[in-house]
Amino acid sequence: MKLIAALLFLWLACGAQRSVAPQAAVSTATIWGGNTNVVVQWSKPVRLIKGIVETSAGAPLAGVLVEIYDHPEVVLRDPSSSRTGQKRITGVLTDQAGRFLFELPDGDYEIRASKSSEFDVTSVVVHLRKSVASSRARLKVKLLLGQ
Repeated sequence: MKLIAALLFLWLACGAQRSVAPQAAVSTATIWGGNTNVVVQWSKPVRLIKGIVETSAGAPLAGVLVEIYDHPEVVLRDPSSSRTGQKRITGVLTDQAGRFLFELPDGDYEIRASKSSEFDVTSVVVHLRKSVASSRARLKVKLLLGQ
């Protein structure tokens, strides 16, 4: 079966901005689907977590749940959906343009993106440090449809 992808772009840049995406309800939970949890660790510290979710054709993907979790070392040890030892800090749904943004204190976080049961969940581990030099680097991660 052919994999169809949506690209999750994380802009890891500087500056404080207001949220562009609606806050997700506390009761909104990760939508576990697909076949796996894709885990990526971003090694360089970042100053701001913002991004856009797009389809493989480049169209914005609205309504993607993007969550922030504490204790990202847990996902590195156990990427399964049954892992324990983490707490959700916040979550947003991407807006009509596929955008999201988080303003958080310095710390280590798991960014978790999920759309529907057809998609694999994608997790990105980041180290947020507001004191680091400005970076315009982009991290591209595929949010894949499961087979």
